[in-house]
Amino acid sequence: IIPNAIKLYIFYNIKLYIFNYIIKNIYMTSVSVNIASIETVLNNIQNKPIHVITLNHIDISYNIFRNIFFPNNNVFSFNLRGAINNLGNLTLLSNNNQVIATTDVSFNIYENIISFYENYVGPRNYWDSCSLGNFQKILSRQKTLFNSNNLCNIKCSITLNDFFNSIEQQGIDLSNVFQNGFRIINNAVPIDQTKKPIAVITSKFTSTTMVESLNCFDNCISCNQSCNQTCNQSCNQSCNQTCNQTCNQLCNQSCNQSNSIYIPDIDILWQFKIDFSGVTQRI
Repeated sequence: IIPNAIKLYIFYNIKLYIFNYIIKNIYMTSVSVNIASIETVLNNIQNKPIHVITLNHIDISYNIFRNIFFPNNNVFSFNLRGAINNLGNLTLLSNNNQVIATTDVSFNIYENIISFYENYVGPRNYWDSCSLGNFQKILSRQKTLFNSNNLCNIKCSITLNDFFNSIEQQGIDLSNVFQNGFRIINNAVPIDQTKKPIAVITSKFTSTTMVESLNCFDNCISCNQSCNQTCNQSCNQSCNQTCNQTCNQLCNQSCNQSNSIYIPDIDILWQFKIDFSGVTQRI
């Protein structure tokens, strides 16, 4: 008969042996060496007040789309001659020939932009005559997408290859044709040609007009309304006088300390729904 103490000793050593075996043969069978660290820096995302107007999509074939917006087959640029040659005229790209997607109302670039500004600086009839005239002059020239700042100010863009990479990442399968082990990029086009990706071009109208922050005035009105309600309930005239004086002091202090703000920029989103029917090559 083996004493209990010896049994415990043997059991403990068996467990220790098994533990060491596991550590040695499972976790220590391979040597790990950190050979590199790869970093991708994402761009800074700017979040600023913007008034967005989204237009209904325009149906367009891939070949016309590429000819108008990627005439050099890679870098984005506007090809006015290509647009006229392919479309016959620019009616399809006319500002006032569009419909606002969210409301199904006809888009009028002049009225839509001026009406938005009126929310901040009051009715146009009270604007300074020269500033109104210059505003009207700028907007009167915006007849088509191609009139945006004479096409000279492309703030940011992607290449044609970036566009295809992006639609592939978002779930549209592209054909895979290989040569000598490398994918032939020019042949990588959508397999299911019934899927029509949408390319978006943003026509931005940047504001240079500053106005006082409206928050301080809203707070003043709320203060006075609350004050009057409280004092009227108590039928105390001196209360009204004292309360309103306090509100006005706080109001003036708040508004004087508040910073002026720019009227939000206006982004007009042009959507192009691209038909890849019969397309076998990018260029």
